[in-house]
Amino acid sequence: MPGRLDWRKLERQLEHARKYGQIARPQWVPVRSSNVRAVRWNAADHTFDIRYREGRTYRYFDIEPGEAQELMRRSHGEHVWDILRVRGSRTAHRKLWKEITGTAAAA
Repeated sequence: MPGRLDWRKLERQLEHARKYGQIARPQWVPVRSSNVRAVRWNAADHTFDIRYREGRTYRYFDIEPGEAQELMRRSHGEHVWDILRVRGSRTAHRKLWKEITGTAAAA
């Protein structure tokens, strides 16, 4: 079902990566949203990537597991405004971020 992360699978991948000194590459999860196309959370480095419908991809830093889970339970647009950005602002963010559109990191 789009919009839900398999947290058990994610935890197993992370445990495997820790055990064998590898970093499990997180997968894009398609979501139902008028603005967001897909998301992915990297548990190893606490980054959260968002691919917007208009084509740009952004990486947010210092995202805790609870914040990542909350995105999957709530409206994705709400999460962006309430946790990642400052509601009503065009440029203010609550978390550090960078655009990764067109980079290897966005693949």
